[in-house]
Parts: sequence; C-alpha cells; structure tokens
Amino acid sequence: MTTVALAVLAGAGYLVGPGHHASSAAARRSVAARDLSAAPAAKILSLTPKDYLALSNLREGRPTMLKALGEMTYAPIPSIDGRYLLTPYGQLISLTGPASLTVAHSKVTFNGYQESVPYAPFADRDLYAVVLGSSSGFGSTENPIELQAVTTGRTVNLGTGDNVTGDPARPGVFTSVAAKIQPTASASQVFPDGRVELRDAGRGRVTLATIAQLDRDVHLPAGSQAALFPFASPAGDKVAVAVQPTSAPSRAGVVVMTRTGHVIRTFTGLPGLIVPVWSQSSKAIAFATSGPRPGLYIWGGGRRTETVPLPAGQYGSCVWSPDGAWVLCPAQGPSASGRTWILSSADGSTTVHTAGPGVPIAWLGGN
Repeated sequence: MTTVALAVLAGAGYLVGPGHHASSAAARRSVAARDLSAAPAAKILSLTPKDYLALSNLREGRPTMLKALGEMTYAPIPSIDGRYLLTPYGQLISLTGPASLTVAHSKVTFNGYQESVPYAPFADRDLYAVVLGSSSGFGSTENPIELQAVTTGRTVNLGTGDNVTGDPARPGVFTSVAAKIQPTASASQVFPDGRVELRDAGRGRVTLATIAQLDRDVHLPAGSQAALFPFASPAGDKVAVAVQPTSAPSRAGVVVMTRTGHVIRTFTGLPGLIVPVWSQSSKAIAFATSGPRPGLYIWGGGRRTETVPLPAGQYGSCVWSPDGAWVLCPAQGPSASGRTWILSSADGSTTVHTAGPGVPIAWLGGN
C-alpha cells in the first residue's frame, strides 16, 4: 500500500514553488541555537531504532526506555487527546501518566490482513479506530475500510479506498479513491488516485476534490497521475491533501481545504514525499522537505508561510507542541535513525539542534 511507502521514503532537492508565498525573511533571521536552554522543558515520547518506546527531555537527561513493541512497520500513532497509542497491528496502549504505559483493555481486533491507518487512526474523539484491510486479488488501492469501536468492538464498514485518515468530527474517514486503471497498467504498477472523498457513517459519500482539480491547484500538467494522501485536522474541519505525482520529474504539492472541498491554501514544487502535520488547535500546519537543501514549512492560517532551513538529509513526520509554539522534526531515511532532532519555534525565529533516542511520536509534557 502507498500509505506505508509514505512513512518510510523521502525525496531529494528543494524548491520554493509559486504556490508557497514563503517568508525568506523568516529564514534569514532564524538562528541555530546550540544552547539547549533555548528549548522548552518538554517530555517527548519516541520510537527507538530497536522498536522501544522511550521518554526523553528536550533539555537534558538520559531517555527512559518504557516498553518493547517488537518490529514496527511504522511508529504507533497517538490519539488526539493523548490518551492512547495505536500500533500498526492493533495494540492499544494507554498513556496513564507522563512515564507510565499500560496495554488498554479494548475491543479493537485485527486479523492478518488488517492494520491501523498510518495517520490519524482515531475518529470521533477516540471512540472509533480506523482499520485498513489488505485486498487480495484486487487492485492495490481497493482496501477495505472499517471503523472499530474501542469499547464495544462494533464494526462499521465504509467501503474501499487507498490512503485513509480518520475524521475527528464524526465517525468516518477522509480517503483517496483509485482512478480508472489504464489498459496498459501492470499488476506491479502503483495505481494513481482519482479523487478524495469524505465518508461518514450513516451519510452519503462526498467528493471533496478530483485529481484534475488537485493537479490545477498544485500546478501539475493536466492529466498528471498522482497518489493522494489526506491528513485531517484534529477538529475535523479541514483536510490537507498531499499530491504525490507517480512519475518524475514532477514535484509534490499540498492542498488545504475545508470538509466541504473549499480550497484555502496550496503549496507547490515540493521535493520528495510530504507529511503535513496539524497543530492541536487545527489552526496551523507544518511539513518538512528533504534533500540537499531541505526546509521546514510552517503555515499559521494567514497569508504568510514561515520557512526554516534544515540540515541536508531526509525528513518525515514532525511533532507539534501542545500550545502550537514549537515544531520538532527528526532526520529520517535510509542513512538516518531519527536521532537527530531539529526544534523550531512556530515563527521561525529560533531553531535548536539536539538529539533524541529515535523518531518522536508525541509531545507529552511541557509547552
């Protein structure tokens, strides 16, 4: 499935495209603060390269190893309120304290062909977990989508799709749907997506955007094929769609829209695979690009986008502080383990280069 590929791959190069409205002044005034006193006092939950959950302080101290999880295809995903972690294989972990984890007694069950969605697996404020099945004998994008009630195990079927994110506003999902397979397509080909839909339990499907509309939004040539990755805001009122062309040399883009499909922001010319991350307030979004000249993009909902230069390398998903004042990004990819951390203030004025035990999952304490 292309969802797993997005979690582990990254691209190369860096270009500010015409859709960015990026703030070069913010990038110029950004100061690389090597003094860790510039970092907030905060506890970060991360996944180590050996698949342990670890707790560390941004400023000082050795990390505390909390729990061995076994081999993970991607990192566990926290719930919106920070009460749970859901692993790719359906293990529900309860965060009972700042340094205490227990396996929660839930009714979420997975079979051998199912896993939790890699991004925003919780829907309807943690009452449901989003489960993505693996289709056998169908196209790689025809994966069964289900909601499973955390406390009762009740299952709601929401059809099939490709890349999925939970809908925090209602029991449901935002999902991309496969485009029509061309006659020349081979069984091993990555099938492109044709549209993005909102599917809420008990309601009809709503098409938010087609690939033709998204191609225009991110300035791709007409007819470009792409995989579409939706990322819902914590409030469920907006969704960011990463548009990833399936062929080079086209670059990726991000389209931010309301749950009715109204476009409110676009970003274009982005190299590699992009993972937009929403602040807890749903007012801001951040994502990192990769390559020789990578950058961290931070948009707070207005006309301006802050851009922060990052050290050369590959970057995946970042983590927001609960108050939306800081963004933490790990260096990832084939040559990195997530131990190099870059912390930036939301206004791009201060950056702190530090290290951690692995890929950050959640910002648990402090600012």
